[in-house]
This record gives sequence, structure tokens and C-alpha cells, in this order.
Amino acid sequence: MPAAAVDHLLGAAVVALAVVLLAAGTGKVARPPAPAQLAALGLPRWAHRPATIRLHAVAEIVVGLALVTVPGPWLVAPALAAAVLTATYLVVSWRAWRSPEPLGCHCFGWDDDRVVGPAHLALNVALVVAAVVAVVAGVRGWWAIDDLPPIVLGIAGAVALVAHLWGLSGNGGDTDRGGRPYLRRPIPKGQVVVDGRAVELTDLARERAQLLVRMPLIGREREYLLAALPEWRRRLPHVDVRVTEGDARGGYRRLGILGAPSAVVLGADGLLAGGPVSGGDRIRELVEELAGIAPTTS
Repeated sequence: MPAAAVDHLLGAAVVALAVVLLAAGTGKVARPPAPAQLAALGLPRWAHRPATIRLHAVAEIVVGLALVTVPGPWLVAPALAAAVLTATYLVVSWRAWRSPEPLGCHCFGWDDDRVVGPAHLALNVALVVAAVVAVVAGVRGWWAIDDLPPIVLGIAGAVALVAHLWGLSGNGGDTDRGGRPYLRRPIPKGQVVVDGRAVELTDLARERAQLLVRMPLIGREREYLLAALPEWRRRLPHVDVRVTEGDARGGYRRLGILGAPSAVVLGADGLLAGGPVSGGDRIRELVEELAGIAPTTS
């Protein structure tokens, strides 16, 4: 095969990888995944801090741009960065696929709730291969501006733009306090400790909605929340307000409860109905929202 044809094949893989990274990065910048969504994927605490989420999105954009602008051997550096990113995505996707409950990857933003499955894993394998190809292209001295027909770059840019705008369309329905639609997901498997015993999350809300509150161990916030519980129970006759004393089988992590105080609402229909939220103020806002929802009667 002529050297030019080989360069074009290598370049096609590099540009495809760059398009995916640019679409993912811009999607996350426009619609950052919620920390609770990333916590549900089992990522470490530092990985779902807001600053880390923003940095990750910027890194994807920078690497994507570098793949199609950096010339010759210098391409090896962003290609290796892309290899690290894509390999990490593959590991996270594999763990999500093996999770007992369906999980979304939120690869292109908070509203990308497609469930991770075999097709998702295949895409991530292809991205890892493309990253390795990008390293080879860098070693060969490939440069997009010199070696790839401009029409291909134009089509790739159009695909990235369409993918980005398509992702911005979002969904209708209820919104969270950031103005984004609240996407309800099934109550995950796992347990929390209530009244001294571990209970399956799916069993707690079989008959009535549940507001689960995780209290801090000490401090004024704990005292205030404990004092507020009777009033919350009075104002929420259609919801059981319960204080959790711990978790088992990853109950807190699967709910996205990152610390204390935190709260989440389990709907009687088997779906999460609010939260998770963190902090006393956010919990009080959640209670106000629930108090404004009239119970459904048959």
C-alpha cells in the first residue's frame, strides 16, 4: 500500500478520535455531569468534584484539538494523553456494565443517560485502538493539515457540531435547581441502615415514598436537622422521613450520597424522585418542594 494511503488511513482514525473527544468535551462544558451521576459509576470522590469535572472536559477539548493541529512527532504527546483517557473510559464502562443495576456513562454531558452495554464497550475499545493508531501516526510524522484531504476534516467538524447540537436538545419535564430536566432513574440495589437494621433500598419504598436523610455525626447542623424532623414529618404526610444510620452493599455510593448531611427521595414507583442533595440548605429546599406536591389518590 502506498505511503500516502497509509497516512490517510491513520489520519482517518486520528480525526475520528479527535471528533469524539471534542464532542464529549464540549458536551460536558455545556452540560456538566452531576457529581451524583459520577459517584454512581464508582469513581473516587476527587473525580466527581465540580472542579475536576470541568478540568476533565477542558482536557478532552485540548487533546481533541491537539490531535488535528500538532505536527509530526509532537503528535505523540496528545496521542498518549488520548490513550490514557480512552483506556480509563474503557475500564469505567466495563465496571458500569457489570454493575447490578443499569448505569449511564454521561459521556457527552449530564443528560447523556444511555445505559452502558456491549455496544458502548465496543465503542470504547475502538477509541483505545484509535489512540494507539494516533501514537503510530505521530511516530510517522503525520500532520492533519499536510496529509489529510481538507474535505475529510470539514466533514469531521460538521459531525462534531451536529453531535454537539443534538445533545443540547435535552429532555422535557421537571427541572432541578440548575434549570436542567430531572432525569429519574431506577432505585439502585444496595442497603441503608434504618432503625438499626439494613434494609434493601428497593424494599423501603414499595408502598410509600421515602425521604432518606443522612445526618452528620456531630455539630450544629445535626442538631438543627434532628430538631426539624418532626415538622418535616408533619408537612409531608405522603412521605416517610427516615434517618439513615449507615449503609451496606454500597447503598450510599449507588444513591450518589457523597457525605453528610445529604438526602434523597425514593419514589413509590421504583424510581428516584428527588435528589440526591447535599447540605442543610439544599435539604430544606427539597422538603419545601415535596411539601408543594399533593399526594396522589386513587
